Amino acid sequence: MLRLAIAGGNIGASALISLLRGDTNTQLIGLYEKKPDSPGVILAKKWNIPVFEDIPSLIASDPEMVINVAGNPKLSEEIRSSSGSKIEVMEGVGARFLWEVIERQKRAKIEASKTIDNQKAMQGVVQELPKTESLVGI
Repeated sequence: MLRLAIAGGNIGASALISLLRGDTNTQLIGLYEKKPDSPGVILAKKWNIPVFEDIPSLIASDPEMVINVAGNPKLSEEIRSSSGSKIEVMEGVGARFLWEVIERQKRAKIEASKTIDNQKAMQGVVQELPKTESLVGI
């Protein structure tokens, strides 16, 4: 299981929190953001995800990867240097790509679930057909 943190509390962070929260291969260990009223912080607190206001606290939570959605490359460098380059930091295009892949995966699961429900409904209709045929002679 990948221990993951998010740096930045903007709307992109809240979208990632929503996408990653239920992922069985990811442990979302926290969010780094200084603004307590940002969308990501509000959502993280709602779902009991730790919020860190300083880099040392974030690093102490021992993430394997941090997704920087703050749009600040200096923040990525600060995380890398403070951790002795032990933490992988994803930012910009990579973070957007990850979000898109996860979003597609969630949509595919929803569509698969709808297809299964439709198949079950059709199976129910088909099972009723023999009963209907027996009524024709009445």
